[in-house]
Amino acid sequence: MEDATKIGLGVVLGIFVAIFAGACLCLVGAAGWAAVVSSTMSSPAPFLDPTFTDCGGFTTAPVKTTTLELGEAAEYSGMEVEILDYEFSGGYEDPYEYYEAPPDDATFLWVEVRVSNTSEQPAYAPYQEEFSVVADGIQYESTYYSERPGYAIYNSAELFPQAGKLGWVRFTIPESSMEDEMWIGFMPYEDGARTIYSWELVPEND
Repeated sequence: MEDATKIGLGVVLGIFVAIFAGACLCLVGAAGWAAVVSSTMSSPAPFLDPTFTDCGGFTTAPVKTTTLELGEAAEYSGMEVEILDYEFSGGYEDPYEYYEAPPDDATFLWVEVRVSNTSEQPAYAPYQEEFSVVADGIQYESTYYSERPGYAIYNSAELFPQAGKLGWVRFTIPESSMEDEMWIGFMPYEDGARTIYSWELVPEND
């Protein structure tokens, strides 16, 4: 009888330990999930104003903002990136006779980019995704597009030392956007997005 009692107590104790351990695991899991959610919710939002005070979620390190004029170069990791020119357009016919037009109440913004490898080693030019435009306080990314005759598409490629690359990046923005309130932003992945370079667009009549 005494042995049976001990066995019974052992079973009950084992069940209690199992329940307690399971509860602990649930709490740990919940805490971990909460931490993930909290981290996601508190991640910096993409920059939405010309001051570029946020870092687009790439890093939580302090972000340095460098403002440049058209034609001035952003220098980082042996690379120079310049915004040379820009222009607006409506629809156009690509080299394959496909007509590409912006959505209603929108326009195409074309930005001419020049990249130079100033280092002594081969390196890849930045990607299109590293460029964006802020118009009227809203950020727009470049998306896939067809080539416009006379406007070579800018894309990343390996550059040998002292070599360069020239091309155009296209953005689709509201037609009502104010030209004197537009900025081109560049956040180099190579730099860990610790620096944001920006060029203010200057209307021809300014």
